[in-house]
Amino acid sequence: MSALTDWISAAASIASAGAVIWGLRFAKDQLSIWKTEARDRRQAEVAEELWAAAMIAKDVLDSLRSPLEKVPQEEANNPSYIYHRRWSRMVERNDAFQNLRHAQIRAKAVLRNDAVESAVDILFSSRSALLHSFETLAELTSLDRKMDADERDLAVKHRRRIYGRGDEGEQLDQELAEAVTTLEKELGPIVRLEVIKTKR
Repeated sequence: MSALTDWISAAASIASAGAVIWGLRFAKDQLSIWKTEARDRRQAEVAEELWAAAMIAKDVLDSLRSPLEKVPQEEANNPSYIYHRRWSRMVERNDAFQNLRHAQIRAKAVLRNDAVESAVDILFSSRSALLHSFETLAELTSLDRKMDADERDLAVKHRRRIYGRGDEGEQLDQELAEAVTTLEKELGPIVRLEVIKTKR
């Protein structure tokens, strides 16, 4: 009887130890799953924030490249008005680019995606190029004299960049289109949690 009791006691101890080991392993696996889910949710939130900020910034750029502009009656004879106004409107929308920079910094820390980083940089460089064009054209068209041949060529180049015409405009259009495509390709699956499904 004593041997049977000892055997039962030993079996119970083994079963208990096995249950503890299984419980610890299950807890460890569950903790790992929770950590992965938390990380994936954070990546999705950061990707969504960056994607939204980038699309808002792109909309700002597009609106300031439109050939349509309402000119007040009193400014009808002022050829530099439109460029001063567009420069001012870009500055007024600086918040969109501040939000984009903030989202870019978070994404750099969380996503670590060089393609995304480069695509966002294109939005910033496009903004700088347009500001430069607005400023240059405002200066050239406000001169109290006629532009010389070089100045006219420079004005044409900057107008093309703004309105998406000629080589300068087409290059900017292409860079912006590629940036948007890259952001959609790289961030879309993260936002929709498709990357997570693939991992699992």
